Amino acid sequence: MRNLLRIYTLIFGFICGVAFTYAQSESWTLMNRGNNYFKKGDFKSAEKCYDHALKLDTTNLRARYNLADSYLAQTVADSAYANFKQVANEGIGKDKMLASKAFHNMGVILQSTANATQEPDKKQNFLKQAIGDYKEALRLNPNADDTRYNMVLCMKQLKESEQNQQEQQQDNQSKQKSEQKDESKDKKQQQQPKDQPQKPEEEKQNSNDQTKQILNYARQKEQQTKDKINVLPQKQHRGKNW
Repeated sequence: MRNLLRIYTLIFGFICGVAFTYAQSESWTLMNRGNNYFKKGDFKSAEKCYDHALKLDTTNLRARYNLADSYLAQTVADSAYANFKQVANEGIGKDKMLASKAFHNMGVILQSTANATQEPDKKQNFLKQAIGDYKEALRLNPNADDTRYNMVLCMKQLKESEQNQQEQQQDNQSKQKSEQKDESKDKKQQQQPKDQPQKPEEEKQNSNDQTKQILNYARQKEQQTKDKINVLPQKQHRGKNW
């Protein structure tokens, strides 16, 4: 009975091995077919072939890398990045050169996304991530000159973006201070000062009023003097009789 189980196990293992080998072979056949479509520019048909190849053999990193390329050719950046990332992570222990290329393309996607972004903070974040991917690619393949060139360019773009953002912030602050200063000046002009200079008409009116008061006062004094004279006894003229 035990011998019979061993025989069945060996047969099952052999069948699985054959099936796996066939699947791998079919997977590579589909991948090569996809490559032909890719060369012709039929990226959608290439995508289908690569996807089918991966279903037959999920360990086929070449098929996944090519699937990512087909997404990139169709400008489906999210799907391309996700597949490149999987190749990069799995390829570190299997195929460093392929993993380096995957990291490189991840950097290209992020750098392109950054260049198409208008918001400074988002742009700088994408550039920083791209630099990180380029560094990983160079760590796996120090001789990747294209990667090194892209990384240096990415660093330059990041520095320029940060400088432009800083200058813009300074300009906005200066503009805001200037507007606040003008607003304060307008408020002061709108507020009438306590000791406001009198207008000529007002000065003339005030002068006339003061003159009337003085005349009235003089008349009152004159009347009082007359009243006093009428009350006092008249003096006699004394002197020589001519």
